[in-house]
Amino acid sequence: MSHSECRHLLLSQSEVGHVSICAGCGQVHVSLQFVTLRLEPEAFRAMGQLLTEGLLRMDTLPRGAVEGVGAKPSGELH
Repeated sequence: MSHSECRHLLLSQSEVGHVSICAGCGQVHVSLQFVTLRLEPEAFRAMGQLLTEGLLRMDTLPRGAVEGVGAKPSGELH
């Protein structure tokens, strides 16, 4: 199946992007502005665990240890 034939089912969306899965090929599409990652479901799960662990560790950093940590997220990417 070519990517132009994908049938996307929306899983999640926010102001920074969206996540969908193709009903035909099973790939998970993570889209953030101009970048789309196409992942096998197991790779998507592994990426989710990696991001969750990073977020949890970031939240334990002392306030002010890293610029912007502890500030309210703006929803903007840089």
